[in-house]
Amino acid sequence: MAKGVNAIDVANEWLGKVFCFLIVILMFVVVGEVIMRYVFNAPSMWAFELSSIVLMYITFLGAGYCLLHGGHVKVDIVSARLPPRTKAIMDLIKHPGQSYDGLIKELVKFWKEKKREYWTRRKEQRR
Repeated sequence: MAKGVNAIDVANEWLGKVFCFLIVILMFVVVGEVIMRYVFNAPSMWAFELSSIVLMYITFLGAGYCLLHGGHVKVDIVSARLPPRTKAIMDLIKHPGQSYDGLIKELVKFWKEKKREYWTRRKEQRR
């Protein structure tokens, strides 16, 4: 089991270093879009979508790196008073729950969008 945890830690470390470069790419895309939109009055069709997708990847795949290095913001009013073993048990319950919470929200949003598209197409086919 320690081998598996170590492999996940190495993967999170590697992903964190790779995805930090995506922040630079995101910055260039956004700055380029602002210049194109407001200086040349020629906005692009792809910059907003690309920046949204890149930001999603940075958020979800960078979360493991952040968790590995203890970078998450946490309010430890209760957990500061608990013994280390109880803190560890709380972390085991809490961290997977936070990850799946975001995933479930995205899947629900995707489902609602696809349902809306289906009913819109069906309504258009009746005409």
